[in-house]
Order: sequence, then structure tokens, then C-alpha cells
Amino acid sequence: MTTSVNTGQKATRGRSTATKKRTAKPKNPQMLKRTGQKPLQFDGALLLCETSHRPGPSMWYEVNLFGCADNTFVLQIVAFKKSDKENNMHRAWSLATIDEVLDTIESYDPSDDIEPSIGPASDMLGGSSLALRTLLTLQQIEEARSEFASLSGDVMMDLSEKYELAA
Repeated sequence: MTTSVNTGQKATRGRSTATKKRTAKPKNPQMLKRTGQKPLQFDGALLLCETSHRPGPSMWYEVNLFGCADNTFVLQIVAFKKSDKENNMHRAWSLATIDEVLDTIESYDPSDDIEPSIGPASDMLGGSSLALRTLLTLQQIEEARSEFASLSGDVMMDLSEKYELAA
């Protein structure tokens, strides 16, 4: 015997079968690694991928922009390093508008991607060794800024064309 119950469930032959609410599965699930943070998970598709990779420099950048199912954006900036002794730096942000994407690119500081060659053991170094390590770090910062400046200009131009942004 089948009886209807007002709770949205049907009792059939003594068993209750509840109707399950199904949540929509993401169509394009993504998970981006972030240095020093939990990974960023979202539902989106890649809209733009630019890289500054070329022979020569000891590091290069990659910028990826994803469009999300909820009409937001995810921006990823990765600093790749040629040396196996250095860690690549992964950054990612969830942003509401294309203007926020542009602001994030403009305010990004590549010097944050450089690990100083001066550490706690530097107290043991002589003055000339310390000065040399400081100059090496400053040179790496300049190289990172130069690589990112070149790439960010290309990204900004591509985004301006794609989204018909005013200059």
C-alpha cells in the first residue's frame, strides 16, 4: 500500500524514499596551487595564457586568466625559476570584475618572488661576501621586475582589446 505524506517523502511498502536535492556539478572544476596558502578551487575555463619564457633569463612568468561560472574571474601569476634550488612561486586571486584583474596585475610586485640570498647565517659572512649577496639579490629583483613588466604590458593590451576597455 502506498500513502502520500506531506513532507515531500513517499512511503512505499513500509519504506521511506526521500527525494534528494542534487547540486549542480562544476562543468570545469579547477584547482590552482598557491604558495603559502590553500589551493584556490573554482569552476571556470581558461580565457588567457601568456608567458615571458625565452632563453636567457634565470626566471620567467606565466599569467593565466580564467572566466568562472559565476561571472567572476580567477587570475594566476606563476614565477618559474630555472634553478632546482629555488622554488617556483604560485599566486592566484578570485576577482569580481575585469577592472579588479587589471588593478591586481598593475599592483603586483615581482620582488616578492625573490628569496633573499641573505639569511640567518649571514652574520658569519665577511663584509665583502655580504655585499656580494646583497647585489645578487638586487639583480634578481631587477630581472624579475623586468620580466613581469614586459609580460604584464602584453597581458593588459590583450585584455583591453578583448574587453574593449578604454585606455
